[in-house]
Amino acid sequence: MAKNVDEPTLSMLDDGKMKARVNFTLNTNDNPVQTFASLVRHTNSDKFYGLQFLDIPEASHIQIKSVVEKFAFC
Repeated sequence: MAKNVDEPTLSMLDDGKMKARVNFTLNTNDNPVQTFASLVRHTNSDKFYGLQFLDIPEASHIQIKSVVEKFAFC
């Protein structure tokens, strides 16, 4: 479940120097993906952000790749 991030927290994460621990599931049958990420801002907007995964475990990388490949051609 995504949670809203308040403005002070967003400001602290926005410089890309801090990292956050993220946990999420891609499929109910999979183990949760657990890694660290830094917040990145979309190049053309101040309102769109994404996560850049840091030191993602190989098993999690394989899970993400599998899901992306499955839905990329839908």
